[in-house]
Amino acid sequence: MSAVARWLDLGWRVLITVFSWSIFGSGVVLWAIVVLPVVAGICFFLPATRHRLTDATQRAVGLFVRLLPFIRIEVDDRRRLASGCRVLVANHQSFLDPLIIFSVERRVRGPARGYLFRTPFLRSYLQFAGFYVSDRGRPAPLEKMRRSAEDVLACGGSLLFYPEGTRSKTGELEEFGMGAFRVAQEFGLPIQPIVVEGLDRAYPSGSVVVQTRWRARVRVRYLDPVRPPFGDGPQRQVVRALARRIRTQMEEELHEMRGDRAPCRSLIQPVSPGYGVLEPPGGEPLPTDLGATRK
Repeated sequence: MSAVARWLDLGWRVLITVFSWSIFGSGVVLWAIVVLPVVAGICFFLPATRHRLTDATQRAVGLFVRLLPFIRIEVDDRRRLASGCRVLVANHQSFLDPLIIFSVERRVRGPARGYLFRTPFLRSYLQFAGFYVSDRGRPAPLEKMRRSAEDVLACGGSLLFYPEGTRSKTGELEEFGMGAFRVAQEFGLPIQPIVVEGLDRAYPSGSVVVQTRWRARVRVRYLDPVRPPFGDGPQRQVVRALARRIRTQMEEELHEMRGDRAPCRSLIQPVSPGYGVLEPPGGEPLPTDLGATRK
């Protein structure tokens, strides 16, 4: 492939990246400046409408994700969905992961990384939707977790957790934290494991620029829910065994999904089925990272 073609490929991917995030950023600012004051006024007089307005916002975010020009979302095994309130446990490959979940789930809330709350416009939405700060390496905010679980039980919806605590740089599952499983055990909520596959190629951790020219296939697969009771014995022992069990199931499913995925339609290909280091075939590496940093 000629150098001109490679640079044209990079230019196209930069263009669709800037376009996509410009639309998203404009939507967030518009929501915070125009929609939020109206919504806050409605909720003040009609508190019962809060969750419906949150649902509408999440549906709008989901529509944005489904219209992105570089990914195509497919959902597998909806028949495995647990009914009622659930704890959603998903793998974390890209900062698009939460938006992907918003496109297939409704009334989602849970922990979010602290840096997301530093932007006033984004913070206004996260707080309105019921998200709270929880950073890896710090003590789990158990009281906020409990309040969020109580809110879900009272009004419906799901708690979303990424038990790895950060995006995986290799595409493989990291070790799991215990927060999601502790909440499920304490409140008797079923756990719904979700495996998202494909974002490690389309928009992996450490990349600022989209890595595919066309709409890459991103699959969201529901695993069989794990329902309480989760076991006998001390809570810590039960929670750790539960986390190991679900992580093993998700890891096996992720490897199976990767085994039958189609080649990526891009000039930029992973060096190995692992993921992260990118280079064009038969040419010098392209500057696709552009100073990206990990969460």
